[in-house]
Amino acid sequence: MRTFLVVATILILAACTSISTDPNRGGFIGGLKGVVGGEYDKRLVQQQSEVDELNALNAILKERLVETNTERTHIDLEIDKISEQLKTSQNILDDSRTLLASEQAAKLIDEQTLFALKQEQQRLETLMLDLTLVTVQLQKEEKQFSEKTSKKNETVPPKKNALENRLKQTKSLEQQTAEDIEKHSALIDQLFAKKINK
Repeated sequence: MRTFLVVATILILAACTSISTDPNRGGFIGGLKGVVGGEYDKRLVQQQSEVDELNALNAILKERLVETNTERTHIDLEIDKISEQLKTSQNILDDSRTLLASEQAAKLIDEQTLFALKQEQQRLETLMLDLTLVTVQLQKEEKQFSEKTSKKNETVPPKKNALENRLKQTKSLEQQTAEDIEKHSALIDQLFAKKINK
């Protein structure tokens, strides 16, 4: 009987060495072996470490997403401002064109001055058309940029810097054009005011 117990103990111990310490695979005996041998605690520490790393990575990604959304909102607002300023400038140009095309302009302003004003009007209208096309293109690029970053959960792609640079250039050109339009309109108004007052 003693021999039987020794043999049975050796067989059980041999069987336990091949049993996984993972209770999902080794069953009850594997779970006991894992708890007694410290494997279970090691696995818990390792899994908790992985969870902590994933939580830290998730926090970083959330922060980058907020930054990207803020940058997109800023770019959208800048494009909207440019569009609104273009509309205002276009209205002023339309008023100037109406004045220059009137019969009163032909009577009040000499032919050479009227011709020069109409040329300047044409130059400004061409600039406005170019700026409008560039703004539409910027809006399209911003939309594509937004779609790409939100689909891929990426951080700021390299195209963003190019988009911001083009936005700055467009804004600068729009401001210069608006100033030129204001001067052009003021000159036309002065000419009409002088001729009417005479």
